[in-house]
Amino acid sequence: MSSSRTRSLAPLPFVGVLAVGFALAIATPAVAHNFIVSSTPAEGEALTELPEQWQITTNETLLDLGGQGAGFALLVSDEQGLFYGDGCVTIEGAGLSTPAALGTDGAYTLTYQFVSADGHTLSGELPFSWQAGPDFEPHVGLAEPPVCGESASAPAPEPTATTEPAPESTDEPVTDAEPIEPVSDDATPLVIAVAIAVVVAIAGVVTAALLRARARGKAERPDGPEGADL
Repeated sequence: MSSSRTRSLAPLPFVGVLAVGFALAIATPAVAHNFIVSSTPAEGEALTELPEQWQITTNETLLDLGGQGAGFALLVSDEQGLFYGDGCVTIEGAGLSTPAALGTDGAYTLTYQFVSADGHTLSGELPFSWQAGPDFEPHVGLAEPPVCGESASAPAPEPTATTEPAPESTDEPVTDAEPIEPVSDDATPLVIAVAIAVVVAIAGVVTAALLRARARGKAERPDGPEGADL
């Protein structure tokens, strides 16, 4: 009886060891990711003095294969989407950094990306605000993210309205319409002559009509003594 119980309970410790080992195997990759322990600027920080560098420090040495900084980035941008800095990143041990540069007062964002010790690439953003002192000279914002070793162009200035000078006045008035020629006085006698001719022609037509009507009346009346014409 006792031997049977021993055989049934014996595998339990071995099963427990397997379960613990399986749980550790699942949790190990997540624990291996680097995480940020400090940054300049800190998230949400209000800066009044420009630091020498933007910097992020993690809990473990970063994986910089070839020492060329592939997969690493630190970029600062403002609310208008302009970028500041030269795009160069230095990786040293568990941290990465880049020279600091800012423009005028306002809200900014530090965008970072690094390769964790386990080979995973991690990225994120740290918002902060900036209020410069009276002696600060703002840097020029760039339209595109800067690339280390390459010259970046500043955004083109917005066009401003210009007032064109008025054309110089001349003695002669400028007009697009052709001038109207006045009617010559020499045409007046011709108009009068035409009017008279029209009146004479109408009078002639009326007279001829009356004569024809009178002649028709005589022809239709019977003959009578001479001098009886009415």
